[in-house]
Amino acid sequence: DKIATLSADEVLGCSADLIDQHIPKWVRGRDRAGRPIQWTQWANVDVDAALEATTIERYLDYHVWKWVHMERALGAATRDAKRYVGKIVVVVDLDGMRLGQCTRAFYHMVRGIASIDGDNYPERLGQCLIVNAPRVFAVVWSGVSRFIDPATQRKLRILNSSGKSIVEQLSEVIDRSQIPQDYGGGAPPLSPG
Repeated sequence: DKIATLSADEVLGCSADLIDQHIPKWVRGRDRAGRPIQWTQWANVDVDAALEATTIERYLDYHVWKWVHMERALGAATRDAKRYVGKIVVVVDLDGMRLGQCTRAFYHMVRGIASIDGDNYPERLGQCLIVNAPRVFAVVWSGVSRFIDPATQRKLRILNSSGKSIVEQLSEVIDRSQIPQDYGGGAPPLSPG
């Protein structure tokens, strides 16, 4: 697979750091089952700004490139656990999400990512935990959900709908030592500041 031999900057045709500023994601820690965790924070997501530096096609290639690297994280998790670990956990923090972030480019990107994931990585998602979902999420979900396979939708769990704190709810799946300080855990914060 040629994409595995390229750097992130080569895949994107620009600085991956720049793209990651506009679409921030971190792979950090493992859940209680030993699965790697990908964290995403929506407060600074700006797909249109990211696409000023690259194209949607290159970003989708970058998504595949990240999956290639996630396979390495799964291999490390398997070695550490001394058993097969083939799924990841995704935590999506929607704090700060605004309807204005959900542009035509955003929906085009979501559709592309959903297609790639559904065609190539359908069983890699163990669970998706949504935290701090604002009311606008219901509107966005009605537009996005049609691109997402129903089996994948069943793996989604919204955490801020009960009386428990976010850290208490995350702790049901992730040990507090693996939860970033951003959410009340003991791991380093995801981003400075």
